[in-house]
Amino acid sequence: MLHSIGCVAVTIADMRTALINMVASSLASISLPMNHRIGAAIGWLAWSCKTKLRTVTLINLSLCFPDWTEEQKLRVGKQSMMETGKALTESFWLWKRPNKDVLSRLKIVEGEPLLRAAQQSPQGLIVATPHLGSWECCCLPLVTDDLVTCLYKPPRMAAMEPLIIAGRKNMGTHITPLDPAGIKHVLQILKSGKTVGILPDQEPDEANGQFAPMFAQNANTMTLLAKFANKTKSQVLFCYAKRLPKGKGWEIHYLPPRDGVDDKDKAIATKALNASVEQCVLACPEQYMWNYKRFRVCPDGTRRNYKVAV
Repeated sequence: MLHSIGCVAVTIADMRTALINMVASSLASISLPMNHRIGAAIGWLAWSCKTKLRTVTLINLSLCFPDWTEEQKLRVGKQSMMETGKALTESFWLWKRPNKDVLSRLKIVEGEPLLRAAQQSPQGLIVATPHLGSWECCCLPLVTDDLVTCLYKPPRMAAMEPLIIAGRKNMGTHITPLDPAGIKHVLQILKSGKTVGILPDQEPDEANGQFAPMFAQNANTMTLLAKFANKTKSQVLFCYAKRLPKGKGWEIHYLPPRDGVDDKDKAIATKALNASVEQCVLACPEQYMWNYKRFRVCPDGTRRNYKVAV
């Protein structure tokens, strides 16, 4: 009986993986403009149906921009949901297309001298990429002779994991889990003068977080980036890929961090990190992933109610 149940579970998991791969291949086979239109439609539907994602989006915008009018929040919120839909569908396009197809649509428009100087330096390089625009394609311009190492949290949907791992490897990224062994590996990579990518705006666990200002809120902020930079004396750059309209591609921006991002003082380092994230987000707020529960944990230890829009 148990064996039969196990076989059924494996079969369902295999079917789910096969279905995801079929959808991914379909979205990768079409043109980028069509891919983006489908993604925008998914985001528009999630917004129009007043889903939980819409509620979280409006709560975050109200928390971060209390002076905005209701019209501003609705406009940016709707556009953000549509851009998030594009981020979903274009991920499959990025992961499965030949790199030449992606690179032909990427253009570095800011900070290329900073990037090239950092790559030529014997020091390690940390590239911090917020959930803004097309963060999936930000590592591709960094690839030289070695893969770029990125810390990784397994997705909630286990069937997605093989696709993500294979797709990011295709784009020149080696992913390593966000656990003690992965952190040790990243330290070794940086000490050897190589490049590491990290998402700086994920909410950390209690042991690795420090509350610091982010827009009009105090946010539980990772201390890991500062530890990496301080221990290895690595350089830090912030990066985002702004998505262009009508599927024309992406503009890549590399920015220096705010002073103090590598400080031993956690309060100074996390404040500088969030200020650097803010600088990126304000360049194109409608492309930020506002539907992430970024301010879930409050400074007093309570949990924010993300079920009712403020």
